[in-house]
Amino acid sequence: MSHKFKRAIRGLAELLKAPTRNAAPPAGWFTITDLQRLFNMRWRHNASTRAASMHARGVLERMPWRGVSPEGQPFRAFVYRPAKPYRTLDQAIEGFNVTGAEKVPKGWARPVDIADRLNLSAVAVREMARRHKIPSRYFRTIRGLSGLHQNLYFREADLLALHKRRRKP
Repeated sequence: MSHKFKRAIRGLAELLKAPTRNAAPPAGWFTITDLQRLFNMRWRHNASTRAASMHARGVLERMPWRGVSPEGQPFRAFVYRPAKPYRTLDQAIEGFNVTGAEKVPKGWARPVDIADRLNLSAVAVREMARRHKIPSRYFRTIRGLSGLHQNLYFREADLLALHKRRRKP
């Protein structure tokens, strides 16, 4: 047998070698089931999507891994760990939320915050702003574990002045 053929057979045998039963992922790496528990999600596919998104943003590192299900069926999956500079998954989750977030300039507020101050509904505040053509802007801000969202903001001073004018007898 030639040397190339022997090397090919050895490589094929390595590929076909079944992983040991209940093989744990390498130390420091997390499976999707671990992430599902940490993210407090009900379904694994939701945790998998979140982990892939975090990997795409550079918050998590991803590595292919061969494991064995409790039924003894071998499978391939990805395992994840926090990417540098994050040391823990909590830091990585925080980094995921902060990455790409915009800082809202001083003096701008959400309709809900203004409504709370004026003792009105948020719908009333938005309608008042629309009627008087008060400029608004959208900022990408953090909303819990779900990540970044576009949120509507108005100039707080404009709406407060409008409300005071409306209240005067």
